[in-house]
Amino acid sequence: MTQPNFNYYDNPKGDRPLYLRALDLILANPVVFVPSVAYLVISIILTLFVLPAFLVSVSLGLAVSAIIGLLVGVVLAGALLMTQGMITSSMRGISPSLSMNGVNLSRSSGVVFSIVGAYLVDYLLGAVTLGALGTLITLVVIVLLIPALTVEGSVQDVLRNGYWNLINIYRRDALLALILAVSSILVLVPIVNIFFIPYSIALYNLASQQPIVYQPPQQTNVPQPQYQPQAYQTGPYGTLRSDGMLTFQVFANVPIQLTSVVIEGLNVASSNISPSLLSSGVNNVTVNFGPLQVSPNYVYNVIVNYVSGNISSRFIVRAYGTQ
Repeated sequence: MTQPNFNYYDNPKGDRPLYLRALDLILANPVVFVPSVAYLVISIILTLFVLPAFLVSVSLGLAVSAIIGLLVGVVLAGALLMTQGMITSSMRGISPSLSMNGVNLSRSSGVVFSIVGAYLVDYLLGAVTLGALGTLITLVVIVLLIPALTVEGSVQDVLRNGYWNLINIYRRDALLALILAVSSILVLVPIVNIFFIPYSIALYNLASQQPIVYQPPQQTNVPQPQYQPQAYQTGPYGTLRSDGMLTFQVFANVPIQLTSVVIEGLNVASSNISPSLLSSGVNNVTVNFGPLQVSPNYVYNVIVNYVSGNISSRFIVRAYGTQ
């Protein structure tokens, strides 16, 4: 299969809007629709056939609703995680497959518990005529989860990271954040979710690679610089070795100083950066975290903080784990 080029840094100005390139990505690889089709079929079977079969008495209503909610939540979690792995493969130029090799359930426990918990609450509230509230809770959780499918940690960590990832996109492009939120909501709508599960995941994966520039609050009577510093990862993904050495390439439009680096999920930080002072253009950077437990081929999100003049900002680096 011919793999189109979806790397933002190869075409910074973007001949096509990002939401259209997300469409290109999933249409170029129809196999990414398979998990969402399976989720739709299983959820329909559970709600239309299994639920009535168990409702032999009203007293069993809550128990059956809890079981159905748990099962549907597990199926959706599997569909989202498998599709995330396929999208990641596609962006690396690898034809996606239905293998679960790219899904690490132990590292994705926070994501799974978030989805399953939301569905469980939804079905239980629906059984006591509070279905609208349950649906609202599920919508909020799904909107926060789509930008957090690669985040490790507890349910709280996952939802918090999803919120900030969405805010970061909003700060750069409000329209793009709105499209992402709406497409995430449509993940829960039967039939159309066949398309929107892969689309929303592809859209976030592409958006997360673009540089996010934080604008500091404007202060009166304080002279502002005549430029806006920008820095972002360029070239291939970085590498994160088990000895704690992280290497990556970064482009800066002006000289900047890297102050600290944080690996999401591992919750480790380091200021042992070489070089820490970067010139304008492309720079090769090495960060020493000390020995780490790294999963080979797992894609880690790394937050790099920097300063330029009186402006502080950050950008995201993606790095493959390796021994």
